[in-house]
Amino acid sequence: MEFGPTLFFVLAVVLLATTVRATLGFGDALIAMPLLSMLIGAKTSAPLVALCSATLALAMAVRHRRAIEMKNVWPLLVSATVGIPTGIYLAQQVNERTIKLALAVLVAGFAVYQLWPHKREAEGSWYWAFPLGFFSGLLGGAYNIFGPPIVIFATLRRWTAEQFRATVQSYVLPMVGLVLAVHYQQGHITRTVWVFYFSALPVLLVSFLLGGLFHKRIDEQLFRRIVLGLLIVIGCTLFFNSVR
Repeated sequence: MEFGPTLFFVLAVVLLATTVRATLGFGDALIAMPLLSMLIGAKTSAPLVALCSATLALAMAVRHRRAIEMKNVWPLLVSATVGIPTGIYLAQQVNERTIKLALAVLVAGFAVYQLWPHKREAEGSWYWAFPLGFFSGLLGGAYNIFGPPIVIFATLRRWTAEQFRATVQSYVLPMVGLVLAVHYQQGHITRTVWVFYFSALPVLLVSFLLGGLFHKRIDEQLFRRIVLGLLIVIGCTLFFNSVR
């Protein structure tokens, strides 16, 4: 493969996607996967995005480790681990369009409800970690979609922006590790993927620093609206991809 112009555009996409991730705590795959798939194909972009995501998640988790809500991470991880094989099984039995349409309606509907002016609810119970963690693992096992149920849980728990960014990374890191293990077992992590990844390491450092700067300029209310708005974008993207 020629790495000249293609490498430049790949690094530009990685910079944009990971800066959003470093600022908000999630959303990199939503930006990176469609663009990178057009540039280098899905089989190369999927493991590349997973490698970049794991690297950034580790850096953010270490940097903000004091803000991690560990009592919420463990039930999320345990229930997601149960959900992953269930998702793999369902992916072979249930129509993909049906699952993605249901997810789209759930995610977008939840975000619209939260943004709609109404009386503020009390903080959601941490017991929500079990069903939402299972749902995250189910979707991750079926379609590599882990994030939306965890963002919903964080919103119900009313985490601060700092807690959100740190805790989501501590959950995402082992989940992405499982995804990378699958990519490795299937032979998707090729020399081309490694070339792109090592070329992207300086870009990841820049996005990590930029994300920290941008995050400090966003107050809690604006952060919450941005996160919920991104959930609506994810839901609409899933919906239109499903009905096409």
